[in-house]
Amino acid sequence: MHKELNEVRDERLLLEIMKSIKQESVYEEFSRHVNESSTIRSQKEKEKQKQKHNNHSETSLNIALESPHSFYQSNIGPLNPFIAEEIQNYCNDLSDALVLKALKLALEKQKHWGYAKAILNNWLNSNIRSIEDAEASIIEFRKSRNLSNLTDRNEDNPYDKLV
Repeated sequence: MHKELNEVRDERLLLEIMKSIKQESVYEEFSRHVNESSTIRSQKEKEKQKQKHNNHSETSLNIALESPHSFYQSNIGPLNPFIAEEIQNYCNDLSDALVLKALKLALEKQKHWGYAKAILNNWLNSNIRSIEDAEASIIEFRKSRNLSNLTDRNEDNPYDKLV
């Protein structure tokens, strides 16, 4: 019976069956198996959470250590001296983290340096000097863009009403 219980993947099924078991020894075996599998599942879930946390921390550390210059070369293309100097100037005026953020935003839109440069100029003009401020600015921009898209819709278009 233990072998068959181990093959059951849905613990809820076992719990439902347990309600109708009259023989005490069989009930105890079911109960023991359910408790063991719950403990094992709980331990596995804790290990997964721990691994997920470790991976997230490791990723955050890698992002923090990555330079905008190496990110550009790895994801956009060869870095010529002119763009390298511009990137360095923005790093000096803002920070490596903000330049890296702008490069990533550009890459998400499948754009290149000119797009990232426009973002950085906007941040300079808006006095944005931290990642938190940049994130807030991005959220605000997306909200305003979504609102303007809603008001620009043509009322005669039947597809707009479905969205």
